[in-house]
Amino acid sequence: MPSTADWGRESSMDVSDSEDDFPQVEERRILDPVHDYVVFEPRVAAIIDTPQFQRLRYLKQLGTGYFVFPGASHNRFEHCLGKLSSAAKGHLSIVFAFTGVSHLARLMVENLRRRQPKLNVDDRDVLCVQIAGLVHDLGHGPFSHVFDGHFIPAVAPGTTWCHEEASELMFDSLLKENPHIQLETDWVEFIKDLVRGILNLSKHHEPPEKGFLFEIVANMQNGIDVDKFDYIRRDAINCGEQSRLATSRLINSCRVINGHICYDYKDHYNVWTLFDSRYSLHKRIYNHKTSKAIEYMVVDALIAAEPVLKIAERRYDPKKYLYLTDSVLDEIERSTDPALAGSRAILARLRRRDLYKLVESKVLPGMFRDLWKPHVTPESVAREAARFETDRGHESESLVLNASDIIVDWATLHCGMKDKDPMQLVRFYSKQSRNRSFVVRVDEGSFLLPNRWEELQLRVYTRDPKKQILAQTAFRALLSKLPDETGSSLKEITLENPFLYRRLRPIVHLCLSRRKSAPIITLCHPLWLATRVRL
Repeated sequence: MPSTADWGRESSMDVSDSEDDFPQVEERRILDPVHDYVVFEPRVAAIIDTPQFQRLRYLKQLGTGYFVFPGASHNRFEHCLGKLSSAAKGHLSIVFAFTGVSHLARLMVENLRRRQPKLNVDDRDVLCVQIAGLVHDLGHGPFSHVFDGHFIPAVAPGTTWCHEEASELMFDSLLKENPHIQLETDWVEFIKDLVRGILNLSKHHEPPEKGFLFEIVANMQNGIDVDKFDYIRRDAINCGEQSRLATSRLINSCRVINGHICYDYKDHYNVWTLFDSRYSLHKRIYNHKTSKAIEYMVVDALIAAEPVLKIAERRYDPKKYLYLTDSVLDEIERSTDPALAGSRAILARLRRRDLYKLVESKVLPGMFRDLWKPHVTPESVAREAARFETDRGHESESLVLNASDIIVDWATLHCGMKDKDPMQLVRFYSKQSRNRSFVVRVDEGSFLLPNRWEELQLRVYTRDPKKQILAQTAFRALLSKLPDETGSSLKEITLENPFLYRRLRPIVHLCLSRRKSAPIITLCHPLWLATRVRL
């Protein structure tokens, strides 16, 4: 028990009498649920403590996925923190599982500096890579990719704007509005290029920037970067799954050979796991049918509110964009403006789970985009519905399918490098030859690999649930007339008995997928009459 004589002594909790005008930021340690404790040096912590970065707390990482996966409540804030720390893990004596992109970026670059001193990685390189991981997502809009992937193209057709442009805009604003964060002009240009993964603004710097550093935050060479290291693990965990990806092993095995980051041959399956995990997440979670339906409801609500709120214009003004987050839906719902009644009605349906309905879904080879996309449109489905009703004499004024009732969604799914085999773009080294890189051959890796690396997910939705069956009938009729990969047209499949059609549909589709010519086959079942199907 301290005596009263000790009360006047200086305490470790005493407030400093510093006269500095700017905040004194110390090293920051943050507990992350994915990567455990993450350490940020003072200059990086100063960037975290700005309104521009704190804005990321209010942007869901998975956008509308939170409406489907209740655990997916994580946001861009923690993703960016974790990406920062991945880059430096090898530099630390104690192996932490650091948080987010910035953390992972620091781990990787520090690991390269420690293992390969001849690369001449300096403190500037480490700090710039770390900051690039931190600020790479500053420009995301409401519901992340929904904003720049669906909303902006709808209200500003032909625009080439992307969230990376807004990230640069918000980064410039961050530096301007927070003068205590001092970065040289060439540093800022370098950081922006690291975010894009290309040498552009900093191409005239002397000495030249190190090319392999552009493969850490956003790797345009083969898609292996700390951004994926973080979101693959974080998204899987928050959606209730366990990630198979061993990010720490990849970070510790990376090595620069001939100017590019390579990996230990023993980790080739772990590299494949990264590509396979990316595809799996896109297939099952990011493109979940209900999440997609909600995406289109959110986009419709924002489009309806655009004439009043001028949402799209805010992306060019950092002061306005600072407050454009997922809360824009609350802004619409709180409003009593009659001009926003249509937008509020859509959001009211969303809150009641009265969602847009899936009509039909097809998985197609990548080549079908050019073959089918010009023909599968809301207008073509509506025309087929009108023809179908007229031919059968069931035309009804109370149930007419209009183009405005239909949504046609095209999603491209791949392992990270579109139609290319990503494993052929990754170079490895062996323990016996650590300075020579090579591509793993099939007989050295696995024969259990896809023969196609890209697929299309075609989905048709209807905004009016009452018209789901009508839209489905029209879409199926349209499909029977579309060209196949050879350019020939598929004949109409005629099954008079709807119950029989439902039972035989898998067999018919199997025949369609395997046919070489166009025969007439007979499908039989003991309980049904033989049915002739023209293929």
